[in-house]
Amino acid sequence: MHTSEDYFKETRKVNPLTRLLWWAAGADRKLLMQCPHADHVKFFGLGGIVLATGLLAAISGGYAFYTIFSPKEIQGAMESSIDWLSVVKATIFGILWGLVIFNLDRFIISSSGIGDGSGRITPRMLLHAIPRILMALVLSIAIAAPLEIRIFKTEIDGELFRVQNERILELNKITDAEFEERIRVALTDRGALEEEIKNQEQLIKQQEIKYQEEIAGRVSGVPGAGSAAKAIRYYIDNRLKPDLEKMKMENTTSIATLNTDIESLRAEKEIAYQNNKNQAKKLDGLLQRLLLAEEIAGWKIIWLIRMIFIVIETGPIFFKMMVVKGTYDYLEENLKEEIKANAGILSNTEANLSDMKPKDYVYVGSQRVIGDKIKWYKAQEELSDHIVNQWKKREKSKVDENLDDYVEKVNNNGE
Repeated sequence: MHTSEDYFKETRKVNPLTRLLWWAAGADRKLLMQCPHADHVKFFGLGGIVLATGLLAAISGGYAFYTIFSPKEIQGAMESSIDWLSVVKATIFGILWGLVIFNLDRFIISSSGIGDGSGRITPRMLLHAIPRILMALVLSIAIAAPLEIRIFKTEIDGELFRVQNERILELNKITDAEFEERIRVALTDRGALEEEIKNQEQLIKQQEIKYQEEIAGRVSGVPGAGSAAKAIRYYIDNRLKPDLEKMKMENTTSIATLNTDIESLRAEKEIAYQNNKNQAKKLDGLLQRLLLAEEIAGWKIIWLIRMIFIVIETGPIFFKMMVVKGTYDYLEENLKEEIKANAGILSNTEANLSDMKPKDYVYVGSQRVIGDKIKWYKAQEELSDHIVNQWKKREKSKVDENLDDYVEKVNNNGE
C-alpha cells in the first residue's frame, strides 16, 4: 500500500524555473514541497501567467517607448532605418515597465483570496474582487494598446503616409498664401522698374529712327543734317541717353534689392516647406497610431485583441476564486493559525474552546498551541489573584495591629 510517507520519501528536485514561477504566483516553496504534484502544477501555471504578462508588458512597453523616442519620418514605401539609441532607451524603459506590471500582477494574485473552496463564484466574492478586477482591466488595456499598433503596423504606415501628405499639402497652401502675395508685390515693383528702362530705350530707338528719316529727307523733304536733324540728335544725346543712364543706375540698384528680397522670400518659403514637413512628421506618434489602428481595424477587432489580454490578466483572479481548496491551502491556513497562536493572538471563539462551532477541518497543531496559551494565561491570572489576596491579608493584619499608625503612614505617603 502506497502511503503519504512513501510519497514524501521520494526524491523531488525543483528546477530554477519552477521556483521562479512558484515565487511569481506568491506561493511558499517550503509548504509546496509538502504538497502533492497537483498543487505544484497549479502554482506553476499561475506563476507562468504572471511571468508571461510581465514579459508581454515589457515587449509592449518597449515598443511604445521606441515609438515615442525614435526619430519621426514621413512614412512611405521604404522601411525606415532603426535608431539604435532609441532602441537602447526603449529597452531600458521596457524592462522597467515589465517589472512594474509583473510586480503589480504578483501583488494582485498573491493578495486574492481563494473563495469558499467550493469552486463557485458567489456575488459576495465577486463584489470583494471588483478592485482587483478593475486594476487588471486597466493593466490589460495598457499592455494591449502598443501591441495593437505593432500588429497593424503595415496598414498604419500606409494610412499614416496619406495623413502626413495631406497635412503637408494643407500647411503648404497656408505657406503659399502667405509668401506669394509678398513675392508678387516684389515682382511687380521689379517689373515696373524694368519697364521704365525698356520704355526709355524704346523712346531712344524711336528718336533714332526719326533722326535717320530726317537725314534721308523723308520728314522735312530736305536731305542731310539740317537743323531739324541736329535738334533730334541733340535731344537724343543730351536728354534721352543721360536720363536712361541715370534711370539704369537708380533702377538697377532697386532691382538688385528687389531680387535679393525675392530670393530671400523664396528661401524662407522653402524653409517654411521644410518646417511643414517636420510638422507632418510629428503625426507619427503613439496617439496617432492608436487612433489609426482603431480606424483601420475597427472597434470589434481591437476589442477582440484587448479581450485576449483581459482574459490573461483577470484569469488568475477568477481562477483563485473558483479553485477548490487543496492541500497547500490547508497547510497555509494551519501555519497562519499556529503563528497567531504562538504570538498570543486569539479570537473570542478560540479563547473559549468549549463554545467553538464545528469546522470541516481541525488544525491540531494550532489548537494545541492555542490550548497551551490559554492554560498559560489562566495560570498567570490565578497567580496574580493569589498575589493580590496575600497582599490584602498582610495589609489587614497591619491595620488590626495598629490602626492609627497605619492611617498616619498612608496619609504621609499621600502627601
